Amino acid sequence: MSRVGLVTVGLSVVLSLACDRGGGDKAEASKDEAAKKDDFIKKADDAKAEAKTDAKDDSGVTPVVLEKSQTLQHRPEPTDAKVEQKTGDAKAPVEPAPPVPPAPQSKPDPKVVTLSAPPFGYTLVREAPVSSTGPQPKLKRTSAKRNAVTDVDAWFASVGLSLPVISSARPGGPPSPSLPETIPDEFLGEAFVTALSDPGGHTISFYGRGKHLAVVRDSKGDSLGAFDFTAFEHSPKDVPADRGFTSQEPVWAQVSDGVLYVCTGHRTYAKSSGGLTAFVTALELPTGELLWQSDPLVCNSRNFLLDDGWLITGYGFTAEPDFIYVLDMKTGKTVSKQKLESGPDVFLRKDDTLYVRTYNRDYEFTVR
Repeated sequence: MSRVGLVTVGLSVVLSLACDRGGGDKAEASKDEAAKKDDFIKKADDAKAEAKTDAKDDSGVTPVVLEKSQTLQHRPEPTDAKVEQKTGDAKAPVEPAPPVPPAPQSKPDPKVVTLSAPPFGYTLVREAPVSSTGPQPKLKRTSAKRNAVTDVDAWFASVGLSLPVISSARPGGPPSPSLPETIPDEFLGEAFVTALSDPGGHTISFYGRGKHLAVVRDSKGDSLGAFDFTAFEHSPKDVPADRGFTSQEPVWAQVSDGVLYVCTGHRTYAKSSGGLTAFVTALELPTGELLWQSDPLVCNSRNFLLDDGWLITGYGFTAEPDFIYVLDMKTGKTVSKQKLESGPDVFLRKDDTLYVRTYNRDYEFTVR
């Protein structure tokens, strides 16, 4: 029997005995019995309270009391995939791997060769090496028609050829988006201006004011020479009043058999430089040693062609004679010339046909 049951039975017995007592002084008995009754009621209430506490203890729930030095333990972390992913994300950030430097060139860039002033006239120091020499080209005109002067792009499209030129958006401006990785944006602090390529895979890159710095690279991107053309800018016969217009600069260049062939000149009347402009010069790579320089007034066209030991170029200007010239690549000597109606600008060749774009005419020649 539970404690609550025992307390109730005892209380009943006491009350029964109090009611059945007889004789004696009823008033005193009643007082004593009332006191006893109050005492038993209090004890009964205490017993009930104690019984409730015992009833909680019997349920098996035991309160936990922590000391000050104790702390609550966290519940175990769930192991589902999402939480594991979050736990992984909470790790300290991983430092990014350092950038991989570009592979070193097989040949380091040579020092810039500051070229001496050219002779400004035909000079042969020694013959340039030419590995293949064919018969001297003979040109026979097969077509000549007027053009619209500004329809240059249409002419390129009609012949299906183009000039291998990489240029910046403006002189000294940002480089072309298509600039190869082998051509840097700057060289010795000077901005890239333009670059040319040739059939042998060489590139000739020009930098700075007047394109005075040139870097020649092979198909692997290795430098074959670097040159400063500042000494080529002014002839000894420049007219002082025209000196602002007579700054001569590289116009076109190609590499063959370890030789750099370069055309230099200005864009004004020949008389402003005493007729000493528009040369082709042959320089040895990588030393920059002068091999030969052509006669003046043979090359102010936008490009020239190297053709099996021969160099095809041209010169012309307003109120000046306009010609195609053929030079010997070994010596730089002019071996033939052909009259045109206006100054030649571009030379392109496909098989045995030579296409020549001039200021206002388009020509075709058969090369024999």
